[in-house]
Amino acid sequence: MDSQLVPAAKRKSRPETKPDGEGSARGRRSRKPGEPLSVLVVDDDELSVKLVAVVLRSEGCLVETARSAEEARDLLRTLHPDVIVLDLILPLMSGVLLAEQLKSDAATKDIVLIAVTAFNGSKSERVAFQAGFSAYVKKPIDPAAFAKLVFESSEEVR
Repeated sequence: MDSQLVPAAKRKSRPETKPDGEGSARGRRSRKPGEPLSVLVVDDDELSVKLVAVVLRSEGCLVETARSAEEARDLLRTLHPDVIVLDLILPLMSGVLLAEQLKSDAATKDIVLIAVTAFNGSKSERVAFQAGFSAYVKKPIDPAAFAKLVFESSEEVR
């Protein structure tokens, strides 16, 4: 499989974030050393969800999944993952719109967002970064490179 990964290092640096309320549903949860990375995967394609979930679980991540932006918003009422892997094209609400909403909400603004998409254009990449994504991954994913990118992106804001 061949995918193109665009890490945050290829774009402007992000503002430094600080934890406020360890373990809290409000603000970024501070992950303790040795604690598994928690990831929410949002994609309407069942095969993509399964692949990403299997890859990340095999690396020790705690993974939850959602098939739509609305389902993700519902889950985020009780979950505060370290990372959200988000497809840009979803039914009813795009991943870009969801990302913009998450970045404008104090409770979710510090969650790392990684775009995963079949789009192969610099415009969609630019739009994703403007919406607050830390990285942009073109499908199909390379499992090892993808897992590495997820971990590196999550460390960037610690």
